Amino acid sequence: NHSLATAKQRSFSNPSESSSSPYLSTMRLANKFALVYLLGATDYQGTFGEKLRGARLLQGNKPISSCYTSNVVEVQYEDHSIEESRIECGTEDGLFYTVDLPDHVVKANKAGVANGEVAIDLPAGSAISGNKIVLPPGTKAGLKPGKSIAPPFQRHGRDLKIGERTVLVVRVIASDDATTFTQTALSNSVFGNNADGNGADSVNLKSQYAECSHGQLNFVEAAGRNNNGNIIENGSVTVTVDTLTSEGDGTMRNAITTQLSNMFGISASSLADHVMYCLPPNTMSGIAYAYINSWNSVYSNEWCTYVSGQMHEIGHNIGLAHSNEGGTYRDQTGMMGYSYSSSDSPVMCFNGAKSWQLGWYSDKNAEYDASQGQQTYRLVGQADYPNADAATQTVILRLNKLAITPSTDYYVSFNRSVGNNSGTREAANQVTIQRMGGGGTSYAESELLAKLSASGSYSIPDFDGVGELTLTVNAINTSISPGYADITVNVGVITSPPTTAPPTTPPTTATPTNSPTTGSPTSSPTPFPTISPTVPPPTSSPTTASPTSPPTPFPTNSPSPAPTPAPTNEPTPCNLAKVDESCSGGADCCSGACTGGKPASRVCLPPSGPTNPPAPTPPPAPTTASPVGSCLNKNGSCAFNSDCCSGNCKNNGRCA
Repeated sequence: NHSLATAKQRSFSNPSESSSSPYLSTMRLANKFALVYLLGATDYQGTFGEKLRGARLLQGNKPISSCYTSNVVEVQYEDHSIEESRIECGTEDGLFYTVDLPDHVVKANKAGVANGEVAIDLPAGSAISGNKIVLPPGTKAGLKPGKSIAPPFQRHGRDLKIGERTVLVVRVIASDDATTFTQTALSNSVFGNNADGNGADSVNLKSQYAECSHGQLNFVEAAGRNNNGNIIENGSVTVTVDTLTSEGDGTMRNAITTQLSNMFGISASSLADHVMYCLPPNTMSGIAYAYINSWNSVYSNEWCTYVSGQMHEIGHNIGLAHSNEGGTYRDQTGMMGYSYSSSDSPVMCFNGAKSWQLGWYSDKNAEYDASQGQQTYRLVGQADYPNADAATQTVILRLNKLAITPSTDYYVSFNRSVGNNSGTREAANQVTIQRMGGGGTSYAESELLAKLSASGSYSIPDFDGVGELTLTVNAINTSISPGYADITVNVGVITSPPTTAPPTTPPTTATPTNSPTTGSPTSSPTPFPTISPTVPPPTSSPTTASPTSPPTPFPTNSPSPAPTPAPTNEPTPCNLAKVDESCSGGADCCSGACTGGKPASRVCLPPSGPTNPPAPTPPPAPTTASPVGSCLNKNGSCAFNSDCCSGNCKNNGRCA
């Protein structure tokens, strides 16, 4: 038997590997016995009821010392209440074997495995039996930081999400049944090539990925082959295996992989970038599954022909995780949620978080962080990406948390229900907000948090450790093309000042005619600003009690005895930037409205622009302190010195 100490030493024997995984090393740093959770919890003796006698393998078992790849499998069921994820051991010949790990261990580490940061750790004496790995009595299967022998699948180092990728569709004839669709019908359902002569399938894997990526990711038929009468044609092939459907999908999947290699003299994964196995009915309990960042996907009969099933499983192949909403799959704004039993529908793409990860609209995306203060953005749907103006319109806005890397960020998009997204099943023509980890680049599940109509808002408390972030939808207009949603984002601004309680003891000075601007000063204050001071300044500290709610800090610049009077009739002529002139924030513009997006592209909007309502023309900046509760931090968008906690509003409209 291996002790936990021995297992721990083995797993972290290489110091350079021990810090490579945030999933395991974080636990290790938090508790020196963290590996008890991962290794102790995976203590299986004679897994699956199969036993090994001493050092000798049972007849028919094949020894295995390590996994060539460690792979995450996401299984989808027609009953959406069932969730299943597995971590499997891959061999160099492309076969996959189940390693039984508890659900909570799989859930906690599947992102690390999918991203190549955590690998399966097999004890000595492990063996392959059927489609499973069995362990010697008294040993422990576990996970270790670092990569398996082969890194996550990435064909020749290319990005999986752009370019041209080949697909092979496999029809299966088993010993007792066969896929009910012909080889040519399967080809047509995936490529829309009319291979069966019944008319081109209108919405399919090839057409919808091309539409959603706007031509940046194209799935094409695998190259034709003829090897001793074994033929690949129209990106499809038929394989015959000596396997019963009752033996299950794992056994049949490995039999198909082996037979493809025998038929063409190369590994199945070398025949195409993606290989889809269309199994006979009743071979598997789920409807489909796929290997993350890998080449293989498996479907139950007719699910090989449904566009949502195709896009969902190939989405896993290229590194996408599930889209959730209070439960796995429940975000129905995109294809990584539920799949649907329909050949040509729904016509939709991916949610905002997954779209950011795919990178197809990156030149028209924008990022916001807490240092930017108040910003406005005009969002357009990804369906209108080709017509979007990169200078004034945004496809996806990332609310970027800078304090932690990689961070769990928020992704804001306008789920426009037109064109390639006309069949979206949820939040049509609303602003959606998803939360997703992985820094927006790697495998991570997303969570749908909000679906907002015009005038709706959503708040994120303590955003990036700075303050509460509030996102407000000012307007939505779908009557023009492209339709848009105008939003405002701000962090840490109190919308209404707190009311200061009256003093509990009589003050030594008369009550000022305007609300006081600070709490009790630590030294003798300068006179309170009023239109007309009613008493001389006090000569000693007042005895006025402190307010019941904390006021904002006293500004660093002392106020002058009296502020510049506000205009009572016509406003002061505006000397700020006019419409279409450059700006960095609303304070630069006469209209009070500046577009969001990239700083170099921002211009002033007319008063009816995205901000709601537009800011009034500001008078010349007084030097008095700002009212209680409206103090802005560094780089906040300001119009007056008094807007800033520092008391200094710079010429660029930002607080010093």
